[in-house]
Amino acid sequence: MKKAAFFFILFAFSLSGGAQTVLMEEYPGNDTIIPIFGKNLKHYLHFYFSYSVFADDFSNDKAESKIPGSSDFSLGLRYKRKITTFYAMGLDLGMNSQGFSIRQTDQKSFPFPGKHKKESINTTGLSLEYYNRINFDRRGNKTGKFVDIGAYGFYNLNSWHFIRDESDTLGFGYTKAIETKLYKPDYLMNYGYGCSFRLGFNALVLTARYRLSDLIKKEGNYTGFPELPRLNVGLQIGLPG
Repeated sequence: MKKAAFFFILFAFSLSGGAQTVLMEEYPGNDTIIPIFGKNLKHYLHFYFSYSVFADDFSNDKAESKIPGSSDFSLGLRYKRKITTFYAMGLDLGMNSQGFSIRQTDQKSFPFPGKHKKESINTTGLSLEYYNRINFDRRGNKTGKFVDIGAYGFYNLNSWHFIRDESDTLGFGYTKAIETKLYKPDYLMNYGYGCSFRLGFNALVLTARYRLSDLIKKEGNYTGFPELPRLNVGLQIGLPG
């Protein structure tokens, strides 16, 4: 009887031992998903918006634009690929809306002679930029401080020349306003390129872009036309990705 009980206990113990799993042989680390998307991880993707003003490009053939008064508003999507702890590269796809306010003087000849109450040249388009990023501090789970240096190209989807005139037609203080929009003026280039610079402090970024190509045609009927400002500087806010 004792021998039978002994064998029964031994058999039950062997079954329970076979049902147990040795955790050390499972290597749970191999089944854990390592995150690769994040501000300081391998890939990072986020939206941003920015506002900048055009500055004088210090050339002698510039158009008489109002500075300040001419500006650029942008919405974009930026991708960053981490290469090392302090170096990354990426692409930036943006939608830009630009407006150049033309100064009204007696000597004005661009784009047409004659003074108006208000006059501007406006464009909306897409830009694609390749950039290199250098980080220069410890970041943790923040974007940190960085410098971006890049090159971009753009294509204008639409453009127009806006004119507003006002006149006192009745002679006792009531004015009549006439607004004219000339869409896709022939003297504007539809594409171009330039270089960019950004200085970032987490989500707050100081930006600068310099257009290397001409925006105004310089051939045919437009030979001798002045150029619109090339440099814009501004502020950009990065949205969490």
